[in-house]
Amino acid sequence: AREEAEKNLGRVGEGVIPRMKELAEKTADAETRQRAERIVTELTAGPRIAAAIKDLDGEDWEKARAAIETLWSELSKNHGAEEAIAKAAQSGSRLAQTFRDLLDGMKRNREQYVKMAEQNPQVAERLDQYISSIETGAKQNILRTGEQLFKQNAKKK
Repeated sequence: AREEAEKNLGRVGEGVIPRMKELAEKTADAETRQRAERIVTELTAGPRIAAAIKDLDGEDWEKARAAIETLWSELSKNHGAEEAIAKAAQSGSRLAQTFRDLLDGMKRNREQYVKMAEQNPQVAERLDQYISSIETGAKQNILRTGEQLFKQNAKKK
């Protein structure tokens, strides 16, 4: 019943955001707070992702860096960040293209390791740790590459 209520509130749309924020702040019940916060997060993901995409190719590296962090965080939540990155990459954003290429490589690596784990149970034990290290390295790589792109653009100007 609680899960169904949460889904229904999410379907109502942005109109429930103020009430869910208030509920999350005032309730003493941890589960209620978590559900209210989750609804707010899901309903505000689209605008958050759109703003991050816009900041990727702006003039301010700190905003682009924060945008990368936001998009990275949203990737695991399936709120549309991956699709937004792909669309921005197609429209010519160099940083989004780099981000998408990196994500594609990370997916290929993950798929390879999953296949290896299926064939060799000993590998499976280390799989999660290895995938986590790949993701950490990928995030560091996109941040480093993004900063280099910004420096190159600044030199051109």
